[in-house]
Amino acid sequence: MPAEGLEVVLEGGGLNYTARTDGRGFFSLAFRAPGEVGEHAYRLRLKETGVEAALSLIVDRVVLSWRVDREEPKAGEAVTFTVLLSYEYDRKPVESYEYTVYRDGALLGTFKEPRFSDAFIEPGLHVYRVVSVVDHDRGLRYFTYPGDIAVRWAPPAYLSADLQASVSSGWLSSKVDVEVVARSGGDQEVLLTLYLDGGVYARRSTFIDMAPCRLTVSFPLDPFIIGYRRVLVVLEPANGVKAVYEARALIAPLSLYAALALVAAALIVAGALRRRRARGELKPPSASKSS
Repeated sequence: MPAEGLEVVLEGGGLNYTARTDGRGFFSLAFRAPGEVGEHAYRLRLKETGVEAALSLIVDRVVLSWRVDREEPKAGEAVTFTVLLSYEYDRKPVESYEYTVYRDGALLGTFKEPRFSDAFIEPGLHVYRVVSVVDHDRGLRYFTYPGDIAVRWAPPAYLSADLQASVSSGWLSSKVDVEVVARSGGDQEVLLTLYLDGGVYARRSTFIDMAPCRLTVSFPLDPFIIGYRRVLVVLEPANGVKAVYEARALIAPLSLYAALALVAAALIVAGALRRRRARGELKPPSASKSS
């Protein structure tokens, strides 16, 4: 018959717990497991008889490691996370599990496979965190965590059709104005290169915050550049395909009009002086008075 009320002592690892058997001869003890992974030895002793038995306790936890295939994708592109789970004690992989992932502090989902994907249309930074792991093989819930993963979605690439430009130069202008129209994307710099008659004249950069938008970039010109010129503008976004726009424009700076005005004024004054002198030469001499 099972003995009831016998005192059982658990010793080892700095512990000393006692329990008493019930009517069926069973007893139970609850204590906090050691904080170190590994095999820990204890001793059970029946106080009334001195009979002892060895007890081996294995402390284990799940080791989690994960990675993402790209940390700086372009907006609209998907990224894939790979999660690996193994046991720290014997290094064996966890076969059956589920883990919960938060994105930016909110629930993204609970997954039972080693891979999951996510995507964003808008540019921006997002932080991912595994908040819980459930091991269905050994029933473990504690896991080592390598840290959060941050993914920054960059602005989408510009295509040639998404960036458009027009070139203009007014009659009284000493500059070339390039109007840039962005139909998609944003949050990036665009380099503009101005060519005159096939040669690089100047480069300027502008920042496109968020499409759709329209902005004007001006290129001041040398006052001695005059006449019809072949103007070529190349737009090179930081992310994307460059676009080329060509036009012919009349370059007639204000200094040219000022010079023409001075020449015209000089000619008018010279003509007036000539006419005045001519009238003076044709005037008959006055008759002298007789005495």
